[in-house]
Amino acid sequence: MKGNKINLGRKWPERIKRKISEAKKGTNMGESNSNWKGGIYSNVRQYIKEYMRGYAKEYRKKNLERIREWYRQYRIAHPEECKRYYKKWRKAHLGQCSLLRKRYRARKNRAEGSHTLEEWELLKKHYDYKCAICGKKEPEIELEEDHIIPLSKGGLDSMENIQPLCRSCNSVKGAKLTVKPLMVDQKKLWLAIKKL
Repeated sequence: MKGNKINLGRKWPERIKRKISEAKKGTNMGESNSNWKGGIYSNVRQYIKEYMRGYAKEYRKKNLERIREWYRQYRIAHPEECKRYYKKWRKAHLGQCSLLRKRYRARKNRAEGSHTLEEWELLKKHYDYKCAICGKKEPEIELEEDHIIPLSKGGLDSMENIQPLCRSCNSVKGAKLTVKPLMVDQKKLWLAIKKL
């Protein structure tokens, strides 16, 4: 069987065929290509996947309001289905949900700055997954983000103002201002971690 098995029976619109052929112009084609497998390119599926992903991104940018309106109408028409989906998603993404709740709280307190889940994981790794006060380690305890200068006292929601604490130490500290026992200059620490 000759041709590309991946696209057999698939009807591509002419504009997509044109874009794919334009993108491939000047590339190394045929037997001289390192991906040549007797007439079947091993990277065609990946190429099409990446192309469609880019196309979807572009379409989303152009039609953002229309898409949002469609989703809003869908949520109104299918509330139970959406509720089940969100419940399942929250269960699978606990860390992200926690971060989103904290961001909401920070916005509510009009705190400046923000951070990502990856930055939080990097900070925990730097502290060797230990609580900054009692020194207990994960998985024995679950580390929480603690704002050194609390949001309620005007602290920032950026990594320079966050330290990992276990739940008991964090609840004892509460909204008090404390000097950190392990790291004194958090800003220098965070800049050093970011360089890694």
